Amino acid sequence: AGVVVLTRGSNTPKTIDLSALDTMGADDGLPDCVSAYAVGTKVYVACGVLDNFSASEVGKIAVIDSATDTMTASVDMNYRNPYGFFVRAPESSTYTGDLLIASVPGFTDYATGCIERVSTGATTTVGCGPTNAQLAGFVNKLAVADNGSALYVAVGTYDSSFMNPTGKLKKLDLATGMLAADPVSATTQIITDVAACPGGDVVAIDQTFGSAGVRVWRGTTERTTMAMSIGLPPTVNALVCYDP
Repeated sequence: AGVVVLTRGSNTPKTIDLSALDTMGADDGLPDCVSAYAVGTKVYVACGVLDNFSASEVGKIAVIDSATDTMTASVDMNYRNPYGFFVRAPESSTYTGDLLIASVPGFTDYATGCIERVSTGATTTVGCGPTNAQLAGFVNKLAVADNGSALYVAVGTYDSSFMNPTGKLKKLDLATGMLAADPVSATTQIITDVAACPGGDVVAIDQTFGSAGVRVWRGTTERTTMAMSIGLPPTVNALVCYDP
C-alpha cells in the first residue's frame, strides 16, 4: 500500500499511502516499491507497477515529505521495473548528487532499461545514465567508491531460457560519466553483487559454480587470488561493507 513509518518508542506503525501510483489499477491496484532514500526531509521511493509479477507500466518515483508523512510529488521513470537499491552520486560528480537505481524491463533482452538518475533538487526529474544496451546486461547492484570517484556496477545476463548466467563487475568514472571499456572482473567470474568499503576496497560476490565466494579489489586490481568461501550460498543484493 505504501511506505511504513516506524517511530521509536511506539509499537504502532503508520503507512503513507502510495496507491495512487498504480494508475491503471493493474492486478491489485497497489504499487510494488523496492527502495527508499532520504535526502534532508525528502524521502524518495522507487516503485514498480506489476500485473501478475510482470511490469505493466514504467516505474514511478514518489517524493515524500518526512515532516508531514505525505507524498508531495511523483514522476515517471524512463523504463519499467526499478530493481535493487538507490545509491547517491556525490554532489561533485557529473551526476551532481542524483539518486541512481537500475531499471530492468527484461532479464534476457537489454534493448531497453538504464541506470536511472533521480534529481534531488527543488524539482524532481528523472534521466538516464548508461543504458542496459551499453552495459550489455541488467544491473544487479550499484556501489559508489568510498572516495566518490567511481560507480561500480554488477551486470548480469541470462540466455533466452534463463540459463547460462554471466556476471561482470564494471566501473564508471563519476567525474566524466564514462564507462570503462573492459570489465574489472575476469571473464571466468560470475559477479552478482558489489559493495564499496571504507578505505577504498571493493568487495563482490562471485557465483561461479563450484568456487563461489567473496572477491576483493582495490581500484581495478584484484587483491584476492581466489573466491573466499563464506560458508553460505552467495546471493544478490545482500552484500554490505562497513567500518566497525
